This record gives sequence, structure tokens and C-alpha cells, in this order.
Amino acid sequence: MSQSKTIKVTCPFCKKEHEFTVHPSLNVTLDPELKQKVLDRSLFSFTCPDCQKESPVFYPFLYHDMEKSVMIQFCAREQVEGYKKALQDSCEQAKDLAKVDMFKDYRYRIVTDLNDLNEKIYLFDAGLDDHVVELAKLSVRFQLKSQHNIEKLYYQKDRKDDLLLVQSEGKFIGTVPLTKELYEAYKTYYEERKDTEPFCIDENWAASLIMQEPEVPKA
Repeated sequence: MSQSKTIKVTCPFCKKEHEFTVHPSLNVTLDPELKQKVLDRSLFSFTCPDCQKESPVFYPFLYHDMEKSVMIQFCAREQVEGYKKALQDSCEQAKDLAKVDMFKDYRYRIVTDLNDLNEKIYLFDAGLDDHVVELAKLSVRFQLKSQHNIEKLYYQKDRKDDLLLVQSEGKFIGTVPLTKELYEAYKTYYEERKDTEPFCIDENWAASLIMQEPEVPKA
């Protein structure tokens, strides 16, 4: 079940204080309407009743999809280590309570950016492994670096095609295909190593693994 509570927020424009509903825990299986509100950011948008201006309100919350066996914690960067410990403790408690069968296939992740959260949701919905996608993204980024100042790549689904959205200088400048061949090559590469950083699977994790194992597949 999703959880919600009311907090006080101050409008950054008119400085008036108002109430705002936050959701520390979101179960999108039991409350499916919340999933779209996460993806379109409306759940984090405050409209001031006085000046009518909108401003974002970011807060830690747990995204839970029971059908996909996914839990994703969103938090500030300085809170990551604390949430890592909390998630690790929760996993250990589940084992101690003999509930490991219930949670053994769950994927637990921590993200600090809403774009990263959306990407995790999209790729898990597509049935992909984020370890493999991060490795493939790094490979594509190396290919493109001579042409553009690439800041980041994001997975997205376009009808039947798996794509990588290219961000450069704060703008999205196009897409490149995430081919089945590239995905399968890095799937094999990852499965032969199974090196995992608990909870934070991102570009830094991918770069760390490749630095340890430089013989990577050809894109």
C-alpha cells in the first residue's frame, strides 16, 4: 500500500507557506495511477495557491512495483550510503524471517535523479537487465565521444525499438539504437563476471567493472 503525508512547503516565489502531499512509499501495483504521476513529475510539482506559480518539491520515496519485482529508492546524493545500509539490513532481515523466497528475485536500486528513476522504470518494464544496459551505454558513449560532448545516455522504448537517448550540453540531441546484438554481447560479458555493486547500478558501476575486465565486446 502506498503511503502519503502532508508537509509544509514555502513557495520560492511569494514566500508563502502551504501544505503539500508527499508520498514516502509508492506501490504502483496497488495504486497504478501513481506510476504515470511519477513519470510525468506531477507528483513532485507544487502550485502555489497564492501566486499560482509552479515549483518542484523533491523528497525521498520508495517506488515499488510488485508485478516487476522492483523496489527503487529515490533520494539525495548525500543520503545514498544511509539508504544502502537500510536496504541491506532489510534484505538480511527478510532472510532471517525465512522470507527469502518472496524477495529473492527482487531488484533493489537507489537513484538520485528523476531521469535515472524513469529510465529504470522503462527498462524494467521492457524486461531488460540494467547491468547489461549500463555496460552497453558506456560502449556507445565511447563510440560517440569523438563526435559530441556526450553527458549521458538514457534508455527509452520507441514502439518495438530499444533506443538510447543522447544528452549533450544539457540538451537531448538524438537517439542511437540499442541493438539486440550489442545487448546480448554485454549480457554474456556480464554473466561471466556477475560483479555487482549493491543497489547503485549506473555508469560509474559499469566503468569500474570494465576497468577490471578490459576485454569488452565489440559494438
